[in-house]
Amino acid sequence: HLRRLVWLHYRHGVTLTELRSLFEKARTTSQVDVWICDLQERLRQSEIPVSALLRGLEREKSDPKATPNVVAVRVKNQALQAFDPERLVARLKAVESFVGVRWLEVNENTRDVFLHHTAEQIRAQFEREFGDLAAESDEE
Repeated sequence: HLRRLVWLHYRHGVTLTELRSLFEKARTTSQVDVWICDLQERLRQSEIPVSALLRGLEREKSDPKATPNVVAVRVKNQALQAFDPERLVARLKAVESFVGVRWLEVNENTRDVFLHHTAEQIRAQFEREFGDLAAESDEE
């Protein structure tokens, strides 16, 4: 169950607020399984396009007088407007936790993002290091 929750956090930006109901409602292993399956289905219907988010942040880097910010990218991309900034930040924080701050840094308070590599390099690094995790998760 923990592996599935970690994967859902990476894949969809699951927040601690969303996990709270798991601890409030699920008391048995089977209830936890049902709760996770329901969450997974709900999230699958509204998957965050993280590549578009990273590319938008990369474009924002071209402005020397501004810091790339999740809110600024969200305003300019119609596909991202369907998601709360909190959820987009959570998604990026999950990527940061997997690849490390050498690749990107996300400030949860200001929603600023510092990309230390290109969007494509960050995505490729994640796939290099965690491709097996993605394959395992898709099988479940």
